[in-house]
Amino acid sequence: MSNTKTIFGKNEIVFTFFRYLTYGIQTTRGLILAYFLGPYFLGIYGYLMLYQQYLSYTNLGLNYSVNSELSLLKNGDSDERMKIINSSFSGVLIISMVLCLVAILFYFLRVQLFPFRDSHKYIFVILILTILTHFQQIFINIFRIDKKLKPIIVGELILSSGLLIVVPFFKGIDLVNAVFYVWVLILFGVVCLYRIVYGKKIAWETTKFKILLKSGIPLLVYAFSYYLMGLMVRTLIGAFYSVEIMGYFSFANNITTAVMLGLDTITWIIFPSVIAKLAIGNLDNDELCDYLVSFTNNLFVLVTVIVGFSIASLPILLFFLPKYKPVEFSLIVLLVNQIIFNSGFVFVSLCIARKMHKEMAVISLLAVGISAIISIFFCFYGFSYIWLVISNIIGSLCFINGLIYYVSKKFALQQATLRKSLSWYIQLILCSIILATLLKAYWLVLLLLGITLIFKFKSVKDLYVQLAKVLSNNVR
Repeated sequence: MSNTKTIFGKNEIVFTFFRYLTYGIQTTRGLILAYFLGPYFLGIYGYLMLYQQYLSYTNLGLNYSVNSELSLLKNGDSDERMKIINSSFSGVLIISMVLCLVAILFYFLRVQLFPFRDSHKYIFVILILTILTHFQQIFINIFRIDKKLKPIIVGELILSSGLLIVVPFFKGIDLVNAVFYVWVLILFGVVCLYRIVYGKKIAWETTKFKILLKSGIPLLVYAFSYYLMGLMVRTLIGAFYSVEIMGYFSFANNITTAVMLGLDTITWIIFPSVIAKLAIGNLDNDELCDYLVSFTNNLFVLVTVIVGFSIASLPILLFFLPKYKPVEFSLIVLLVNQIIFNSGFVFVSLCIARKMHKEMAVISLLAVGISAIISIFFCFYGFSYIWLVISNIIGSLCFINGLIYYVSKKFALQQATLRKSLSWYIQLILCSIILATLLKAYWLVLLLLGITLIFKFKSVKDLYVQLAKVLSNNVR
């Protein structure tokens, strides 16, 4: 009971509410842009977002490592804390200077970013966004450790709502340009706000830079591997398919992100607590196995319910945006992939808690490699782009099964018991859902999702009881 209160206190509940509000604004913004831009210019917007996402990984994992290293510090170790924080900011500054040199080179070589006239001119706006985002993420992770959730949500609300102001005044490519220029200005203001809230002096420091890289790069490889499967699909669509198809996929990807961001808030908040629970010496093997299975089952049910409601709501969404009807079943595949991948959350947390970053990164890279080979095969033979999305499902299944196998061997746990978290029967049902999307059998998809929850009925019941207790405790 105490753990539940610690994880879901009043501040966390309020934070989650405002995160949902933020994501609601983001979803609205995405739908408005989709409406005003249309598939072609939304495709251009998608190309720019794709580059920005790729460049977000140039921070070498410093945002991940500063979080994990600060979490492991003992209370009162202020000198070590400042060295870690200052080293992270210094590292971002070094990375930013390197990025500037590369951007200048690309600009003068007139490297075309995508099939649009003078697309090389977008290099600098993407660069500035990347650098500001790197600094923003360091501040956010510091506030996260310090439980300063208010400035985080204020910054996110400003960013989400601020970008809406340009929509009524522009159209076509001018609207795309306006969104990115205003994004730069607002993000700069948010970073300045975070600097004021942080308050402490930031000095040049590199003593902890190597330590941050040692833990950050494997965590980056893991995070990048997950997002790489999605980014790879977008990249291949950009290379082998039309700009309109890129627009369709960008729309599906935006909706999927908006749907799952609320859940991401919950996992983002509880992540430090889960790592602490899984640290060496806290659980014996039997307790560890029980924790992994029960946590995964509850999370699986929660994600499945969210995905089920989202899929059930698709007809309403597509009624208002009929031009995006062709993306319906690709969107369903993307949502089902979230069920599979999120099932690995607690196993990933275990690897981080036990300093198994490299092993986890290798497993994720193997999964990405398999997904990449399959995706390229589909592109080469001219398959519909939905098959590229299905390759993500295959990659996620490889990752989760590889992770379960590795954890069972590493900790001498019964693999059959661990499989209760994501049994072969459940995986077969999920694969059947993908087959139903290929057959365009919408109602069969919903039926199979319902059957999945029946298989997890005990976890459905347990999760309901836990959520009821959390809500009643916080209402009091």
